[in-house]
Amino acid sequence: MSFWSRSGHAGAGARDRSAAIGALLVLTATSGSAMAAEYYFQPQLDVSSEVDSNRDLVSSGPTQTAVGYGARAGAAMGIATPTSDTTVLPRFNYENYPRLSEHTTEEIMDFSSFWHSQRSQFSAWGQVDHSSLYSSELASAAFNPLNPNLPTTPETGRISVNGTRTLLTLQPKYQYNLTPRLNLGVSGLYQSLDYGGAQNSYVSYRYYEGAVSAGWSLSPRATLTLGVNASKEKAKNFYSVTDGRGVTLTFDYQWSRTFTGSLTVLAEHDKIYGGTPAQPTLELGGIASNGVGATYTTTWKGQISQLQLAVGSTFTPSGVGSKYRSDQAQGEYKYNLSARLLFITAAHYIRNVALASQFDSGNYNYIVADAGLRWSLTPTWYIGGNVEYLEIQSPVANTSAKNNMARISFGYQALPRQY
Repeated sequence: MSFWSRSGHAGAGARDRSAAIGALLVLTATSGSAMAAEYYFQPQLDVSSEVDSNRDLVSSGPTQTAVGYGARAGAAMGIATPTSDTTVLPRFNYENYPRLSEHTTEEIMDFSSFWHSQRSQFSAWGQVDHSSLYSSELASAAFNPLNPNLPTTPETGRISVNGTRTLLTLQPKYQYNLTPRLNLGVSGLYQSLDYGGAQNSYVSYRYYEGAVSAGWSLSPRATLTLGVNASKEKAKNFYSVTDGRGVTLTFDYQWSRTFTGSLTVLAEHDKIYGGTPAQPTLELGGIASNGVGATYTTTWKGQISQLQLAVGSTFTPSGVGSKYRSDQAQGEYKYNLSARLLFITAAHYIRNVALASQFDSGNYNYIVADAGLRWSLTPTWYIGGNVEYLEIQSPVANTSAKNNMARISFGYQALPRQY
């Protein structure tokens, strides 16, 4: 497993965020039986060089080709017992472009934990992401290694060589099986986003969401789940609140042990109060928005290849302020051409449209596609290369920008867990 992808996500409250993450890690790691526990640690390091045709995404005028250098360090570590599994994934990325006098950094930590008993299941996923505004505001082509289906799309599509973004996300879920076929569930989502040293076009916010659900097993392979949820997004820069209510209907089907799919149909009602980034003192009297959407995700794993797909339309908070309708399509495919040669390709398309016209300056269309090869020199040392195409459009400003990138890398990755 390679875990350099963002997906993916400086402000005040770092101590509280670290304490919250630490408490959850202690709780989830100790929830399983200490007996028969298995520990693992898989470090990874690499260095790279790349060339970009338009790294600063200049939309008009001359562009500048630039060569950059990068280094990445991280590790997958965790503990597993017969009833629980916890993984922590810290990583640090650094890139430097001397000709542009630019450098970017990313410090990211993901964690996921799962615990089960005869009737109950509990899972938690979280992420702390402190990154420069260049790397944080453009979504990755690849899926997040611990949570492929990220709950929100906070990226604005607006890059800057100055400033940082800190994103904290916590997503716990609990399910109780009343009978062999009927289950009840509760889940929550908390997200705090802070911009440091940024322009006024970025909006820091807090986002809360809670949901309850009831699921019915139609067969050993199929489950139907009905859920209701409530959400609130509150801007930190000025007074702006978006209240949401929604209902979801999810159909999960396991075609085989290696092929699964999930279809969710949703409806949501939102009300928007307060001001906008352009007019922070404006008093919106409760703009109402009603919408429907649907998402489909699927995973297939073969002996020498695997495929992940996600497509659909949903609603998400954004760093531009208020909520946006987000249409997305994402796919990732891996194929072992031989015992040593691995082919990886991924693509991600996003179309964000504001629920209220007062926020439509944040509308954007975005696509990124990546393809690469990785050759294993030994079981742990490798050399790789990849190319990437990126394009972003702003329909309101009627601008667009493109970048082509080629990278070569050399690195070390310890052997994965064997259980």
